[in-house]
Amino acid sequence: MGHLLALINDVIDIARIESGELSLSIEPVPVAALIEETSQLMRPLAAERSITITRQGGESRLAARADRRRLSQILVNLISNAVKYNRRGGSITITSRVGSDGRAVIEVADTGAGLTEDELDRIFMPFERLGAEQTDIEGTGIGLPLARTLTEAMDGQLAAASTPGQGSVFHISLPRAPDMAPIPAAAITPVTAAPPEGPGTGIIDVLYIEDNPANVEVVARYVKTWPGVRIRSASSGQAGIESALRKAPSIVLLDLHLTDMPREDVLAELKAEPATAAVPIAILSADATPGTIRRLQTKGALAYLTKPLDLTELGHLLDSVTAAAHPPVGRVPVHADHATGGALAAGERGGHRMRDI
Repeated sequence: MGHLLALINDVIDIARIESGELSLSIEPVPVAALIEETSQLMRPLAAERSITITRQGGESRLAARADRRRLSQILVNLISNAVKYNRRGGSITITSRVGSDGRAVIEVADTGAGLTEDELDRIFMPFERLGAEQTDIEGTGIGLPLARTLTEAMDGQLAAASTPGQGSVFHISLPRAPDMAPIPAAAITPVTAAPPEGPGTGIIDVLYIEDNPANVEVVARYVKTWPGVRIRSASSGQAGIESALRKAPSIVLLDLHLTDMPREDVLAELKAEPATAAVPIAILSADATPGTIRRLQTKGALAYLTKPLDLTELGHLLDSVTAAAHPPVGRVPVHADHATGGALAAGERGGHRMRDI
């Protein structure tokens, strides 16, 4: 039954892409970090056939413009395919680099039996399994077509090359984003080490639930410039809920596109728990359609910040939370504004204002 449901979901995804109805959250994605995360996820599957997965070279700062969750899905499909059609005791090598056209490139190479030119022409056709249905190799024939369709939906290309008897290489090319420095551990306060808070401490505690470490890094570095504001992060919906229940934050920044829970379940669970029901929650997403905004308003969201995130909008939001916790006495606080590079009074920043819902 699970196999059938996965097939149905994949077919629905392709239909949504072709009809223009699939929502994508395009943002800078650190390529090396995503490759490592996906490789760790797939290594137990590979180990069942004594296949090793390695990552070679690559630029640690390379970033692509993509939907992080969907790019991870593409890599999972390609690595899973490389495991199934590899030889026992073989290897899978994943590399990343800047292409000759300046785009971000990821390659997944295996040591399987390889493909002929005729087979290469057919592998991206839905339900085409090249005779594997007569073997014990599991599959639906929809993984590679979905991977290509998703890649093209993100303004990318997915191609394959192969040599019979030597293996195959799948080549992903995506628009390149500005390089990202590897994230220093000190830049983010871990979920388990939130700073002391409570009456008299003057601390505004921000909980950022986000599975893209690059986004967490940007927000964490911005928040560090605000006196009295601290940030902790959670990389999954469940971890975020647990963190909020251990210590209710002053505000939650919630990404809608998390890998472990459906879109709005985290918001619903936080609002259903007495300990966190009153905590303001701001949604961060590229999906800013009127219907989505109205639905989230009904479920209790305070604000909606669109991606790519405008730090000026985040500044307005922090102003409102700070003002509510510490009413101004005689003067307006001044903060450094990253979007304009100057020091502006709270409430007087330039740029787009936060989208209230």
